[in-house]
Amino acid sequence: MLLFAAVLIFNLALPCALYNFDGLVFSAFIRHALYLPFRPELLHDHHILYGPLGYLTCWPLVALGFDPDVRTILAMLGAVAGAAAAWALYRAVRVLGLCPALALPVALLLPLARAFWRFSTDPEVYVFSVLVLLLGVPLFVRMLRDEAATPARIWSGAVLGLALGFHLSHVLFLPAFLYAHLATGRPRRFRALAGALAGAMAFLPYVAKFILFPETNSIAAGLRGVLRPAAVADAGYWSWPAPILEFGAVIGAFTRPERPGFGAASAAIGAAIIVWLGAAILLGRAAGDPERRIRRFLWLWWLPYFAFFSIWDAGNAEFALFQLTPLLLLLGLGARAIGDRTGRANVVTAGAWILVACLGISNTLSTFLPLADPAANRDLAVSRFVTAGSRPDDLIVIVGRGDETDLKAYLPYFSGREILILDFWFNHLMFPNDEGERRVRERLRAVAGTGGSVFVTGGVWRDGALGEEFETRHQLPQGYLAGLFGAMQPERAGEGPGSFALYRLTAPAAIAAPGGGVTESPR
Repeated sequence: MLLFAAVLIFNLALPCALYNFDGLVFSAFIRHALYLPFRPELLHDHHILYGPLGYLTCWPLVALGFDPDVRTILAMLGAVAGAAAAWALYRAVRVLGLCPALALPVALLLPLARAFWRFSTDPEVYVFSVLVLLLGVPLFVRMLRDEAATPARIWSGAVLGLALGFHLSHVLFLPAFLYAHLATGRPRRFRALAGALAGAMAFLPYVAKFILFPETNSIAAGLRGVLRPAAVADAGYWSWPAPILEFGAVIGAFTRPERPGFGAASAAIGAAIIVWLGAAILLGRAAGDPERRIRRFLWLWWLPYFAFFSIWDAGNAEFALFQLTPLLLLLGLGARAIGDRTGRANVVTAGAWILVACLGISNTLSTFLPLADPAANRDLAVSRFVTAGSRPDDLIVIVGRGDETDLKAYLPYFSGREILILDFWFNHLMFPNDEGERRVRERLRAVAGTGGSVFVTGGVWRDGALGEEFETRHQLPQGYLAGLFGAMQPERAGEGPGSFALYRLTAPAAIAAPGGGVTESPR
């Protein structure tokens, strides 16, 4: 438990201040559900349990009369989950036979990894599923050693179910899961039955959603929600196999400096991890059937993730995070085997501690400290600038793309201002562009009619590149934004961080004037 306490203190003392978009959206959804009727959208199909976890954590505080900062609560939950995952990894490698002196540095590699630290201290879903799978490792090891009774095998479905509930990507764990059920156990028919029951248990969260919220009972709609990343709209995520790029992302999940001057140190640490993995593959052969089964299980855990994310969103460290766990377990097994085969276990242990020390020092100086500084968060500074330069009943109009993408979440959460996102309203999948313009004008007129001011960002009024991208994306005439807002006489209200500019519309009467900026609506 000392490991858990040390990692938790580290996470709470040095949280990431580069607040990610998804975390702010999750926080807003949960806050909405706390004060307004609960909505099934909180049960996102890709991580169906994360919203309820945040809701159930914050609800008692609201019931007691407090107004909790949901983002902070979620960040603290992540810090606890990250610390628990480090402890669970230590417990897992001890079950695999590592001595405490070697198990501890292997376990410390996880919380000191760049990506794991970031998403343990900034609200995100990833660390919770990693924790669940690590907690299940001792059970799977018992199954592979043929030491687990049938009821325990069935309950392994809860491990997979919770992992799936926190991120649907863990359907890729199924090959390892099935192997753990089918590789051992007597008699064979009970082996298959236990695996089938455990697999059924894994999907209970989704069955519960369909039962509790009848409006989602359409199987077709449910499949569309689950499989949305594979849809045509997200075709840009798919690519030809890029295993080198993906493996680079896995190493980058350990170390990728944000501050210049640490490139050589980061490269050396990455090379050391690669050498360790290579030595573990070449020299760390298991002796005996149970150990061979465990190694196959770990390879069947890692390789499906690696293969899939080599063709979908390749190079994204967020999903490379899922691969750290089986990789570290393989590294631990390999280190133990190398020490046993060479008779130099002390040298192997010393090397692991040196790597941990180098990773911790390098990442703290090059990544953790820079990303923990709120002053480096441009979107947070912009939100504070908007708060200072506007009133609560004012409306902020943004494009919502390019360098304004994260402002879609930052401005409502941190400035408390209502925003109008042009990229949402001009969406021909919802209605034609002329209808989108009509609704935008209607909203601007309503704000002006109640005495509020309307502001537009530089991305709407002056950023030619962003405006052209918006007009091309939505099949609008070139210069459309200039024509739509130019008649409203924008007046510069101030310039904020990073050349962010805000303009106030000084001619509210022009808001109601007919303009018809759309020449032809897309079909």
